[in-house]
Parts: sequence; C-alpha cells; structure tokens
Amino acid sequence: MSRYFVIVFASFLLLAVLSIDAQTGKAGSCPVAPPGTITTCDVKCTDDSQCSGAMKCCTYGCRIACLNPV
Repeated sequence: MSRYFVIVFASFLLLAVLSIDAQTGKAGSCPVAPPGTITTCDVKCTDDSQCSGAMKCCTYGCRIACLNPV
C-alpha cells in the first residue's frame, strides 16, 4: 500500500467523522473558560448525545463535561 494512499484514505476518514459529529451536534457554542481557569481533568462525556436537553459536551479548562451552550 502506498504512503500516498494511506494519507488520502486517512484524510477522507477524518472528514467523514467530523461530518457525522457536526450533524449530530446540538445548537449553540460551548462556553470559553477565562484564561487561568483551573479545573479538575475529569471526562464526563465524549459527545453531545450523552448530554441531556440542550446541554453540549464541552471542554472547559481541563474538564470535559455537559454544559449549557452560550
């Protein structure tokens, strides 16, 4: 398998994954943590579908959790 083929295949695969995530995501944007914000580094979700209602799976500081969109 050529190196070029692997790079092209990986690029298409990445685009497909990003496209699927964009289609299943919820409306709104994740809040941005102010500079210097210190949080625990726990992971509570991996995508919006794991969050109830309008909440989104967001990175906030080091934490990844369901938060209300802004």
